[in-house]
Amino acid sequence: MAKPPICKIDQALGKRIQLRRKELGCSAEKLSESIGVSQQQFSRYERGNSKLTASQLINIAHATDTPIGWFSLDIPPDKPFSLIAENNNQYQSFASRELFSRIEQVWPSLSIDQQRAVISVIDAFKLK
Repeated sequence: MAKPPICKIDQALGKRIQLRRKELGCSAEKLSESIGVSQQQFSRYERGNSKLTASQLINIAHATDTPIGWFSLDIPPDKPFSLIAENNNQYQSFASRELFSRIEQVWPSLSIDQQRAVISVIDAFKLK
């Protein structure tokens, strides 16, 4: 059976995994060990040279204490999906929950000045 081709989504997902690992100050070796794959295989995931299974992504999310949806933020689909367009409100609601979850996760680690800066950015986007 032929291997499925690597696509831009695999590469973007790998970059998000690498970003989160570096945010946590965790080595690729340590994270790969915690999810039960070799460091070489984990590096292939981060470079987008190897496809992740759903269970591997879930293991990475658990190991990094990160909502699974965070890894797919900002990753556009390869093709438009009419089914998603029909259920767009449900998707937006889910995406909002994932974003709020991420904010809740990071907020306590920010200094008061950083928190104020975040609020200033949010205020700048408010409709007048």
